[in-house]
Amino acid sequence: MGKLKRLKGIIIPCDWDQLNNVTMIALTTAGEHEYRINMDGMGKSLLNHIRSPVQMEGVLDKRNKDDFITVCSYKVLNWA
Repeated sequence: MGKLKRLKGIIIPCDWDQLNNVTMIALTTAGEHEYRINMDGMGKSLLNHIRSPVQMEGVLDKRNKDDFITVCSYKVLNWA
C-alpha cells in the first residue's frame, strides 16, 4: 500500500473512449506533475469537476511509469 499524501492542482481529462467521453482524469499540480486518479469511490465523483482547482488527500501508488492516487477526500477550491 502507498502512502497518504495531500495534493493541490487542477483536474484534467487524460483518456477518452471512442465516442470522446472522458474515461480517466488526472490531477496536474503547479509543478506540472500528473497523478492519474483511480476511478472508484470518490475519484469517480471528480468527473464532475474537470478543469476545477482542488485539494485532495489520498493514497499514492505507482503503476509502470504512472503515478496514481486513490482519493480519500477532496475539496473544490475557488480560482484565486
